[in-house]
Amino acid sequence: MIYKGYAYDSEVELEDDNRKMWHMIVDPNGRTLSLYELPQIFQRVGPYNMVSQEIFETAVDELIQTL
Repeated sequence: MIYKGYAYDSEVELEDDNRKMWHMIVDPNGRTLSLYELPQIFQRVGPYNMVSQEIFETAVDELIQTL
């Protein structure tokens, strides 16, 4: 997903009995934001859930508002 220059990325961690997906936002400069920079709505998405377009766009809008 890409929205206003920000991109959604994920990293899959495979374990013996499950699979976790870590969610990330990459800024327009290509820098992956740290967990502490991510809006609460994005932090609440667990590793067993998918990020929706709506949640991603809301998170990006919140990021832009804090700049």
